[in-house]
Amino acid sequence: LPDEDPIDNTIDDTLGSDDIIDVIKNFIAERDPMLQLFLSICFIHPSCYELDSTSSTILSHHSISSSTPLSQKLAIHLSARRTETARNILVKEVMKVQTDIKALMFKYIQEGVGARGVSVLATKTIIDSIKDIWLSLNGDLEYAKSSIQELFYLLPLDTKEQVQAMVDIAEVVQRIPAKTELLLEEATQEGYQQYVRSSSWDSWKRQGGD
Repeated sequence: LPDEDPIDNTIDDTLGSDDIIDVIKNFIAERDPMLQLFLSICFIHPSCYELDSTSSTILSHHSISSSTPLSQKLAIHLSARRTETARNILVKEVMKVQTDIKALMFKYIQEGVGARGVSVLATKTIIDSIKDIWLSLNGDLEYAKSSIQELFYLLPLDTKEQVQAMVDIAEVVQRIPAKTELLLEEATQEGYQQYVRSSSWDSWKRQGGD
């Protein structure tokens, strides 16, 4: 309507810290915990992109939100300023996840090849599909592990916000194996489908048309 103030009709396209955190926790977290892990590290790292926050001093670990025993233990040690112990707990958890996803890789290679390895080419395609996922995730976890260790040297970790951020990182790390298992299960299917597409009698027609 002509009498409406155009200023009132403008859309606020600015995103605050709360909006960004909401997107990460409610959208990215379910779909890609590895991306969530990198964003969580970035948002607390001094040289990346620190979110706006207040500097409330930690009074007790009870003020920190955590949902797993490991995260609760981490919060207790950080709140008590036992940062070296906390660092070891978190780094060891990343290493445990690396071991877990390697075991998952072998599990799904065995299952995928056993169910669909109908030829040498099919077997190779399935193995490559699964191994590529493991290589990518393991490399990402190596980088995340290095970045996490760096955070313990760069930050005082003496505020509620910083401790909560580290606890959030721990919780994301623990969710990675479950998501990895889904990815590897899909890879066994995709690897076989790729073999079918490349080995069917008219594949030369599709390849020539690409």
